Parts: sequence; structure tokens; C-alpha cells
Amino acid sequence: MSETTKEEFNSKIQTLENEVKLKAEEATRCQGDLDRLLGILKETENEKHLKDKKIATFEKRCKEQATKIKSMQNEMIQDAQRKQEALLAAISEKDSNIALLELSQSRKKTNAEEVCLLRREKDSLVQQLKQQTQNRLKLMQQNFDSDPDSNNDGKVKEADAEGIWA
Repeated sequence: MSETTKEEFNSKIQTLENEVKLKAEEATRCQGDLDRLLGILKETENEKHLKDKKIATFEKRCKEQATKIKSMQNEMIQDAQRKQEALLAAISEKDSNIALLELSQSRKKTNAEEVCLLRREKDSLVQQLKQQTQNRLKLMQQNFDSDPDSNNDGKVKEADAEGIWA
């Protein structure tokens, strides 16, 4: 081999060695970047896992609260129904007393006054019953509106909507 060829050959080897050295440095930098990014990814996955746990806990609490609310709404509706029934019983009692006084043998002035008083009390009870029925219907409507699981058209039953009017 000639001297020029050796020099060219050595020059090419030197150039290739420099390129290999640069590529090795670049690979080291890339590996460092990859390791850093993998660390960030792991931290992000850990944060996501913790947030997923918090979300699951929150969803569970929300479901528990919704169940409690539904139960309380049902209790309120039942209480309203019991009040309606009590008012109906009181109205019925007033009607019975009025009928007894009207049928009694002695039609004294005191009987007439007592009948008037009983009728006024009955009218007051009827108004209370109407108000109680409206309150119960509102509760039932709210209960239906707040229940995402119910398959309703947003209206209470026809019989309930009419109420029980004396």
C-alpha cells in the first residue's frame, strides 16, 4: 500500500471513530432522556392511580348519600300520607258529629250553633287536607324528578294527583 492510501485509510478510520464516538454520546443522551421520561411516566401513572382511588371513594360516598336522600324523601312522603289519613279521619269524625246533632231529637239553638262550629272546623280540616295533599304531591314529584333510575315521564300517578278530597 502506498503512503497516500494508508493516510487516506487512517483518515477514514479516524473519521469513522469520531462518528462512532458522537453516536455513542448521542445514544447516552437519548438513554438519559428516555430514563427521565420513564420516571415522569411512572410518577404520572402513580398520580393517576391515586386520583382514580379518590374518584372511586367519592363516587361511593355520592351513592350512599343519594340512597340516604331517597330514603328520607320516601319517609317524608309516608309522613305526608299519614297526615292526610289523620285529616281524613278527623273530617269523618266531624261529619259523624254533625249527622248525630242533626238527627238528635232536640233541635235546640245550641245544637245549631254546635253544628255550625263543627262545619267550620270541618272546612278548616278540608283546607288542611288540600294543602297536605299538595305538599305530598310536590314531595312525590321531587322524588320522581331526582331519581335517575326511575323510568317515569316526570308526572306523579293520576290517582295521587287528584288527591283525596272530602
